Amino acid sequence: MIYKIEEANQKLREGEFENAKRIYSDLLDNDPENEILITGYFISSYWDNRLDMILTLKEGRERGTKLVQLFDEFENEIGNRKLSRIASYEAITHCILSEASLHFRIAYHNEGTSGLDKDILLDLSVCLIKTGDYKNALEVIEYSKNFQDNSSILKFFKAECYYHLGNPRKSQILFREGLLYDPDQLRLDTIRSEPLQTAIKELSERLKSEADLKEYLPVYCLEKKYFTQTKEYSKEELKALYLELNRLEESLQKENPEFNFKINCRILQIGITILDSLPSNANNDLIKKSSNYYSF
Repeated sequence: MIYKIEEANQKLREGEFENAKRIYSDLLDNDPENEILITGYFISSYWDNRLDMILTLKEGRERGTKLVQLFDEFENEIGNRKLSRIASYEAITHCILSEASLHFRIAYHNEGTSGLDKDILLDLSVCLIKTGDYKNALEVIEYSKNFQDNSSILKFFKAECYYHLGNPRKSQILFREGLLYDPDQLRLDTIRSEPLQTAIKELSERLKSEADLKEYLPVYCLEKKYFTQTKEYSKEELKALYLELNRLEESLQKENPEFNFKINCRILQIGITILDSLPSNANNDLIKKSSNYYSF
């Protein structure tokens, strides 16, 4: 059976969805309760039912964009059905996102830079990261700076690439900086690097809301000492962070209580970042202030 499952997954990787479905169907006849087979059959059927539609799309931007959209819908369906992301899932991920990457490259070849706007570049970055092509992903991310500001999402993508390319220190600095300014932009589905992957798994067991998880993630990483590196902030940047800390403290008294969790997380993260950037015991008041928020 193991050999046949591997054969079916290879068919998925090669885009032969009908053949993969046939193999999984035959295996299910003998073992209808096997979750691995159920998942493989669902995945192969799902994409086999969409293949004809995909092939009618124009090669390049149109097909690449649609493949990414379909894959996002597929991932939602996998989550809704609570199916495990096992070997068949990895095989189809490589197949669909590698194909999407190919068509984005066709768009660039046919249309030049006009074929790659910022949304296309982000989609291409995600495809390359998810298929493990971190070197090319990093090149695309660097190129995309010409089209958009150096946003947190670009920092997160670069951080993921640097980790897998052998620079965990730079990865950690970028993750910490991005989470400081805009944790909402973190895409959990692209994270395979450490320590974030471990932290996300641990927090997923405690926090049901993805929004809450993203807010608490940087605080949790600091608390667990998963983050040991930080960038060197200028005096102007530290002053801006301190002013933001004071603004958040004031808003804590005014905002709806339902926002207290988010505000507390931001206060803690900013306070610890400032402390990590100052000489030891340089600001006892700030140490006390930050410590107070660990009780929330």
